[in-house]
Amino acid sequence: MKKVIICILSLICAFSCLTCFSACGSNGAEGKSAYEIWLDNGHSGTETDFLNWLKGEGGTVTVEKCNHSFDDWEEILNSTCTQIGCYSRECTKCGFVQYNFTECEGHSWNDGVFVLQPNCIDNGLIIQTCEACGQTNSVVLYALGHNFVNGKCSICGELASSEQYLEYTLNDDGESYSVNLRPALRNNVTFVNIPESYNGKPVTALAARGFISCTELKQVNLPEGLLSIGDYAFSNCPQLEEVVIPQSVVSIGNNPFVFSKNTVVNVENNSNFNIVGGALVDIKSKTLICGFSSTEIPADGTVTSIGANAFCGNNLTEINIPKTITSIGRNAFGNSKLLDVYYEGTEAEWNEMQINEYAFVYNAVIHFNA
Repeated sequence: MKKVIICILSLICAFSCLTCFSACGSNGAEGKSAYEIWLDNGHSGTETDFLNWLKGEGGTVTVEKCNHSFDDWEEILNSTCTQIGCYSRECTKCGFVQYNFTECEGHSWNDGVFVLQPNCIDNGLIIQTCEACGQTNSVVLYALGHNFVNGKCSICGELASSEQYLEYTLNDDGESYSVNLRPALRNNVTFVNIPESYNGKPVTALAARGFISCTELKQVNLPEGLLSIGDYAFSNCPQLEEVVIPQSVVSIGNNPFVFSKNTVVNVENNSNFNIVGGALVDIKSKTLICGFSSTEIPADGTVTSIGANAFCGNNLTEINIPKTITSIGRNAFGNSKLLDVYYEGTEAEWNEMQINEYAFVYNAVIHFNA
């Protein structure tokens, strides 16, 4: 079997010899040309025959394929965390070299050391070290984010930012703001913290219907400096537990708590309003603003007017109205289960009252004191 390298060298040598020795008439190192050596080895023919013999039949060089016999693999490039490795082996017959590449191993990071602990608003940082090569790696731990429960973060204690769920409207005076809840959030807010100021100006008013139908709302904090609570501000907030009216409030519109049957109104620190007979009363105007199922309208003159929607949506089935009442507002007992109204005066006195035509549900029966 002719080895690949020997065949190629033989071919080059033959052409060189033929061209050099034959053309020039010179002999090889041993005094004979390649053609002559060919003849001495038992061949016969012309120089053309010799060349054809070298090329093989068909005029091409025939190279026999080596049936490789390799030695053992030898590492020539060590793989690391970031660099591939390489092995080689050589055929013992023809010298052909075969290569095999291995993937890089990748870093083996340890658990790392905390440099900064993450909190609700700031990212944390861990420095890890590769146990194989010693390289370090920085891992950012993103801020935990607040976990607000009833408006207070259970992690850091911070109150929920008003920017997340409140909208502000500049009042006509240009020096203060009214506030309301963003409509899109009314179904999932459980706590509202109204700030004292916004953009450097005081928040002085809760907008009319500003927090209507907040079905999950349980608690609300109203700031000192608040002056007014608009009509129906907390209407249809069935889970609202307690509202503390700040001392600064001087105006409360039509029943802010319509359909908010479980709400407790606290006015202990306010001198403009009072709880009388279980109802919220404007002391100066003597108007009953908000009544409940257990309300008893006082007959001592502290209440002379029943405001619009005062008992709207209430579960009471009967009520006593004293002679001291001089007016009853629109829808005062609307959407309620009221069946019987017991008036302490006569029918004539009843007819002298200012009673809105829509003050009562259509099927309520008025009972007069004979």
